Amino acid sequence: MIEQQREELLERYLRRLSGGEAERDEALPDLEVLRAFEAVARSGSVAGAALALRQSEARVRQHLQSLEASLGVALVRRSILGLELTPAGERLAQGVRAGLAKISGALDALRAQRPRG
Repeated sequence: MIEQQREELLERYLRRLSGGEAERDEALPDLEVLRAFEAVARSGSVAGAALALRQSEARVRQHLQSLEASLGVALVRRSILGLELTPAGERLAQGVRAGLAKISGALDALRAQRPRG
């Protein structure tokens, strides 16, 4: 039962990240937290994410832990080779990447419309 609730919560977050739901969820994680998670997912390590984001490893680790705690689900597994995404982490990483790509596209479009001079 608890696992099903976790999955439903994760699905809700993913739909909202991808624009599938228009209403605003006050529990949506901060953009900085999501960027830190995406960097960890991309690099496979807290150290790599910290370097990419120009933040301390402690800060990135804190963001990752707070995201896992707020969702109530593990997003990464620690292994000898570094960090591996859990199935839930894979799903969230896909949603976060899609959401960040949309934001980036919107910003690029706005910049292109900016008057030059």
